[in-house]
Amino acid sequence: MDDNKLIELLHSALTGSKLNTELPADITSNTDLFNLASSHSIANVVSVGLFNNGFDVEGTPFEQAELRAAYSDAQIEAVMFSVRSAFEARRLTFIPLKGVVLKQYYPDTSMRTCGDADILVKEGQLEAAVNALVEECGYRVKSYNFHDVELITPEGQVVELHFSVLYDIEKLDAVLSRVWNYAVLVAGSECEMKLTDDFFLFFILAHMFHHFVTGGCGIRFFMDLWVIRHRMGIAYETGANEFCIRAGIDKFASAAFQLSEVWFGENCEHTELTKSMEEYILSGGTFGSAENIAASSGIVKRSDRFRYNLNRMILPYSKLKLIYPAMKPAEFPVCEIKRWGELLNKGLSRRKEMSKKAVPDEKKEKVRRLMQQLDIE
Repeated sequence: MDDNKLIELLHSALTGSKLNTELPADITSNTDLFNLASSHSIANVVSVGLFNNGFDVEGTPFEQAELRAAYSDAQIEAVMFSVRSAFEARRLTFIPLKGVVLKQYYPDTSMRTCGDADILVKEGQLEAAVNALVEECGYRVKSYNFHDVELITPEGQVVELHFSVLYDIEKLDAVLSRVWNYAVLVAGSECEMKLTDDFFLFFILAHMFHHFVTGGCGIRFFMDLWVIRHRMGIAYETGANEFCIRAGIDKFASAAFQLSEVWFGENCEHTELTKSMEEYILSGGTFGSAENIAASSGIVKRSDRFRYNLNRMILPYSKLKLIYPAMKPAEFPVCEIKRWGELLNKGLSRRKEMSKKAVPDEKKEKVRRLMQQLDIE
């Protein structure tokens, strides 16, 4: 299946327009199309595009993807209702992030799937926020990570409670570290905040950039950019570009917006840069393939954050108890070591997966040139 057909169907779903070209009669049973769409977590959106163009998706994998997306959307809505109720009751400040915000601006909220609900809280209120969700909502803590606490709802939905939005990239983090300076209260709420339009767009671009340089960001990110520009009405040039310049990601951001318009806009032509970007992204899936991860490994210089990471590894008793609620004071050292082992195994598994992937020199060179064209180092 031609990748262009996938993009055309997504364009149709986002804009409500019909394709100018004819599609094969058996397209709803095309496994290549479905597998590619699924690898980017957008099979449900392709289903909408097929329906818009007169195809019956009933009983096909595309319909099943739509049903799963609708169920997930309902779960996310339930999560956000419970989070708002718990945090408002305890007067805890929070900012919904990423997909839970963006999905409100898609033609249908279920079109923007969310693997988890991302919420930012102030680090000083982290323990109170976790306790609120555990005690009020019945959530359980799965893991305490370098920038978030991962919780699971009784229904199995994942909630990532972020206390940091840093990515260990010095110039990027210098701007992201000021996130709370660009937060304003949501009308009618005393605790829920939202990012200003320009910083919200910058935050999305920063998140894209992080995934892009560590293996690739999926097509869904570029749909988000189209939605931000055309449905939220936020223009890159009005302020987000200044944040991107300070963070050193302005060339990436401009190219990302251009590719978004090539795919989903009107009368925007490919350049050599957007073609290279497209090839890298389509081969990567939602958050990058093992081959892309291996090919891009080591290109971006990381900050010297040994002390920061060490502080995250050695948790105080109160924070470790969030992960192991039954832990007694005498068991603290054992649980600390247990958590180190879990972190180590997670890191080793990822390295093992990458080491198995032999990346051709041609692929490495293409990725290196692409990063160089985008001024990424």
